[in-house]
Amino acid sequence: NVNMKHEAQKLVKADYSAAFNGGEFTETKELATTLNHANDVIKQTDDLRRDLMANVSHDIRTPLTNIKAYAEMVRDISGNDPQKREKHMNVIIRETDYMNHLVNDLSELSRMQSGTYEMHKENVDLAAKIREILEMDQPLIESGHLKLHVEVPDSLIIYADDTKIGQVVANYLSNAIKHTPEG
Repeated sequence: NVNMKHEAQKLVKADYSAAFNGGEFTETKELATTLNHANDVIKQTDDLRRDLMANVSHDIRTPLTNIKAYAEMVRDISGNDPQKREKHMNVIIRETDYMNHLVNDLSELSRMQSGTYEMHKENVDLAAKIREILEMDQPLIESGHLKLHVEVPDSLIIYADDTKIGQVVANYLSNAIKHTPEG
């Protein structure tokens, strides 16, 4: 079938508008159904890959900004003050650990695509996680001349994936910082 060949060539070029019509014969109808299903699966996989890359790129920017800001503070401000230096270095270490988690997320793509992805749920203190992220983003908050009012309980235990819930909070705060005018 010339039409099926033409549509298959679209699919090869990642043109997911391809649509297969099998005509009157059972074999070509079954082939068309299989090709249409393959087209849908390939498009979903491509969309997932694109979304993952966009999310990981977004998620990596904030820790990189924080690492640079805290490294500059150690160099320019806290290098001779052991307490401040230790606090700033701990933020750099935490942000580096966070980036390591993000890189590991890339390897999870194949598990997501195969349907075998599992969240690593545990009891997480969300209030402590929020305070930790706020501390790491303090240089961004200060450089944006922002006032941040935080109301969280001393402890708020939830059952969640620690890394994933941290990403949600960090993304939410990062977007709020970027899109809030000074003051």
